[in-house]
Amino acid sequence: MDKDKLKLSEFEDTLIDARVTAPLTIAAALLIAVAYLTHTSYTTNPYLVWPTVVGLIIFSFSHFIPSLDFSKRHTLYLTAYHLVLAFIAIAIVPTLSSYLVLWILLGYLTDYFYQRPGLALTIIFMIASITVGVIYQNQPLTSGLLLETLPWLVYLSGVMLVMSKIVLGTKQYRATLAAKMAKAKYEHLRLVALINSMVEAVIAVDDTGKINIYNAAAIELFDTNTNIENHDLRDYLKLFDAKDDPVDVMKIAAETTYLSKRSEFYTLIGKEKIAVELNISRTTVDNPITHENGYTFLIRDITKQRSVEEEQSDFIAVVSHELRTPVAVAEANIAMAELTTKKQLGEDNQTMSSIKKAHDQVISLAEMVNDLSTLSRAEKDSNEMEIETFNITELFEELKPIYARQIERKGLYLKFETEEALPAVITSKLYLKEIIQNLISNAIKYTQVGGVTIISKKVMSGQVQVSIKDTGIGISKTEQRKVFEKFWRSEDPLTRESEGTGLGLHIAYKLAARIGSLLKFESKIGVGSTFYLDVPAVGAKNIETGNIVKNEVENFL
Repeated sequence: MDKDKLKLSEFEDTLIDARVTAPLTIAAALLIAVAYLTHTSYTTNPYLVWPTVVGLIIFSFSHFIPSLDFSKRHTLYLTAYHLVLAFIAIAIVPTLSSYLVLWILLGYLTDYFYQRPGLALTIIFMIASITVGVIYQNQPLTSGLLLETLPWLVYLSGVMLVMSKIVLGTKQYRATLAAKMAKAKYEHLRLVALINSMVEAVIAVDDTGKINIYNAAAIELFDTNTNIENHDLRDYLKLFDAKDDPVDVMKIAAETTYLSKRSEFYTLIGKEKIAVELNISRTTVDNPITHENGYTFLIRDITKQRSVEEEQSDFIAVVSHELRTPVAVAEANIAMAELTTKKQLGEDNQTMSSIKKAHDQVISLAEMVNDLSTLSRAEKDSNEMEIETFNITELFEELKPIYARQIERKGLYLKFETEEALPAVITSKLYLKEIIQNLISNAIKYTQVGGVTIISKKVMSGQVQVSIKDTGIGISKTEQRKVFEKFWRSEDPLTRESEGTGLGLHIAYKLAARIGSLLKFESKIGVGSTFYLDVPAVGAKNIETGNIVKNEVENFL
């Protein structure tokens, strides 16, 4: 309880201080001077008036002396004010005059600090001062004088009591406010301690980029030992994209509606290039009084992580490339052995069955190696891409014979429907072919009855849309959001019957992004799935424009 009182006392000290009381004291001194100059004061003795005026002004400036601070010496100053005001009411100005209003201000101050007991003492002191003043100024105590004095006493006491009611209410409010401020301060200190314990750099800025809060990890990331508060974040966090072009971090923040995560940038600390991951959250305060925006950045150094990922990607690329040749040789030899065994021993024998199983497993292994190789190429951040100008129909003619045997074995159909007068596209034929192949293979794998239809048609903005429609098992709504995730496979028992790495659709999605396209789909359980790929007229992302121009010239010639 004493702790709460102390907090309230400290809070009150900031509400009424020298900046409030000193001007009121000076104003009272000036009013006395004006009354003397206009001959409305009680005394005509200048040696009494002017020392009082000067004394009040000097007294007001004493409020600013730290050791005599009014907010910390309530009793001393309030006692002095009572004595000075009583002296003025008795000897300087007419006792029954408008100057009695000054007692109301004194009553407010007393009630503010000492509540009802303090106010009661002020009222008693006021009544005594008025009584003495009336007698001192030689006014006979008649019934008329009593009738004239009584309204003043009632008026002043009534106003003081009303103000006391207000002050008592505001005191309760001040106590609540002081408790909330103490709790907010505690929460702030706890939050700062939590932020400083984090290994990631945490920085809070306003909407202009000025730093408000930061932790020790931010100082370490920026490699500085100076105070960065109130500095511009852009002075320390200079971002660059994959093309080494500078990026304004506050423009990225302004694009954030609530939360965002970006990991495609790097920053320079000295001459060292550091890959960073930015987690940005927007903070908005919007009310009738103020509207403020701010951002909190959580910054991680992912240089080592990026290096490990690149090494893993390179390892997968090398291994998958080296495995292609032995797997292809093994597949060819097993196919030859299967053909020879079939001619010599016929179709129905144990040796033939074993060779077929081995052949199927080698083909599955070859598909897995091919998927890993394609995945490595799809995820590698490279501008290398061979651009060609071609018609979609040419690509379809190349795809037809690839799936003829597989379609025949499962008893399905494979249809290619092409709209007339389709425009040519300028993109990577290799990547587009791999996308469509992955989608067709996936459709055949999960279709047992019916077949697969590949449709190409012209859509808005001159794009060519390729859709792969199957009559397979479909994808449930709860699993549709995971379709393009790496290594994801449906939990449906019918899906689990088919072997696979879970990479086909992920690779198709990544390659689609590389050529500046968007892969989307719609599916229904028991009906089938349709995947849509909109191929831009110029379908390429992050490649040199000169490559396209060069290709166009070669195509024209």
